[in-house]
Amino acid sequence: MSRMTVGTPSSTPINNLPRKVIAQILVQLHRLRDDWEELMPWYRVLWVCRLWREVAQETPALWCDIKIRKYFRQSYLEASLRYSLTMPIDIAIGDTSPAQNHTVIKLIVPHISRLRNLQIRGLDDTHDDALRMLLHQTMPALEELGLHFNVQSRLMGPYEVNEMCTFPGLHTPKDPFVWNLQYEQFPNLRRLFLGGAVKINGLIPPFPLLRQLELHECLSAPITIVEFAYYLSQHPHLEEFTISRYRPAIRPVPTPMALPPLLRKFTIEDNSYYTEPFLSSFHFPAHIDIRITRTLDFMDYGDLPDGHWEPPLTVQNALPRDRSTLPILTEVTSIELRHYMMSRYSLIGITPSGHTVRLTGQIREESPDQHPDLHSFTDLIEVFRRAPVVELFVNGNDATLIEKEHWENALAAFPTLERIVIDDTESLTEYDARLSLLDALQPPKRVRNAGVTERSSVPAPQLKTLVMTSVAMDDEDVEFTQALARCLRSRKDKGHELPQLKLVLEYIQRPASEDGRGEDEVEEADRDNARRVKVYTRALKALVGDLQLDVVNDFDPKDIPSDYED
Repeated sequence: MSRMTVGTPSSTPINNLPRKVIAQILVQLHRLRDDWEELMPWYRVLWVCRLWREVAQETPALWCDIKIRKYFRQSYLEASLRYSLTMPIDIAIGDTSPAQNHTVIKLIVPHISRLRNLQIRGLDDTHDDALRMLLHQTMPALEELGLHFNVQSRLMGPYEVNEMCTFPGLHTPKDPFVWNLQYEQFPNLRRLFLGGAVKINGLIPPFPLLRQLELHECLSAPITIVEFAYYLSQHPHLEEFTISRYRPAIRPVPTPMALPPLLRKFTIEDNSYYTEPFLSSFHFPAHIDIRITRTLDFMDYGDLPDGHWEPPLTVQNALPRDRSTLPILTEVTSIELRHYMMSRYSLIGITPSGHTVRLTGQIREESPDQHPDLHSFTDLIEVFRRAPVVELFVNGNDATLIEKEHWENALAAFPTLERIVIDDTESLTEYDARLSLLDALQPPKRVRNAGVTERSSVPAPQLKTLVMTSVAMDDEDVEFTQALARCLRSRKDKGHELPQLKLVLEYIQRPASEDGRGEDEVEEADRDNARRVKVYTRALKALVGDLQLDVVNDFDPKDIPSDYED
């Protein structure tokens, strides 16, 4: 820049705004900081001008959420504690050393009565004296508490772990962080997260106001499942409960036990040897959203049955044998097979009221050759066979066989099925779930029985809608159109015209506004899309009641919910 115009604060338009408006702008900026704070700390706005600095210092809401990482500035922590005045404060400590924690905690302790949320995660040293001193303080206003170390504290099992499967810290036993947790320290606690390498002396005390409880990884569980059920019953306000490799000892119970009455979300993550008996011990009303993850056994921590390693690649063995303890399985109307991650696949069911059940199976990423042997689609059918399924969604499939026979089984299992959606599947290969579905939907050929020609029936006559995706780069339009036309014509000839076919025609084109992209390339993409629409329209319009063709630019891919959370 050869010339720069410098103005006084009063001549800058934004500085003519009322101070309260500037404060609100800074608060909104502060709320977005997680997207860019590692590159540029939010407090750099204090350096813009004297007015902004004064407004920021007069706005306590900017200083209440304090994140302390390895390269934190002590001056920032001191300023946050000072300018937050008397407001409640939230503090997150992670990736810091014991020496840093000594400094941090010395500054925090005088403000302990204002602490509302304390998250301590990602630390490596379980012998941190300063941290131990902090966690023995009484925090009357604390509502949320999380404690997790990066190290594991239990030995592996008697089997040998392949060197390719080892992870730093995971297979190296460490001394746990032993904690004498007391209810009197945190009488106002609403959310509690206890994770890796944390060991509570005795039983975890009940916190009657608790709404969310998460117990993860290597915590010791010196109680039986019956005692644990009683512990849960002491939390009448509990709404969300997660248990991951925290294992109360399983004991037979005469009937499934009840869960807290307000519970609405339950998650369990463990190998099938534990999930099955745990789920069998409780009754889960259909209004509870349930997530079950069957983990890989080689990630276990030492209590697998002797002689066992990896069970069949299925999530069904993670379920209770008596499925009546999970009534939601018979109430879902929409089901989804999701497999666009190499490391896991999910079966998802949704009820008419919006409650969900998700069954996730982990897969060894270094063994993609196992994917064709997955029985994920068969699992989908068997798990939800008794449900009044109306919609079936195959979401991602490029390494698992879904053959015609599988689709025939699905159509027979779900006589109320009205809508089938297939997206992100392999194109024109043995893994193309669209082609095998179209084959399954065609009426079987007429057969002769004792010289009499019998009229064949149409599979899934109640089907109303098909939704499929076709990607331009696969160059599949002609062959895919022929497969569609063959299926649709045969059904129409039998008097069962498909009411609606929706095709999503995806292409990838950098926007014209991007550098290096001219109007010519955009026009070429438009011409190619118009050609594709014409191909599908000519071949299919007369064969269905309603043909919808949506042309979608997938340059900025659609947001796909992960298998960890939606």
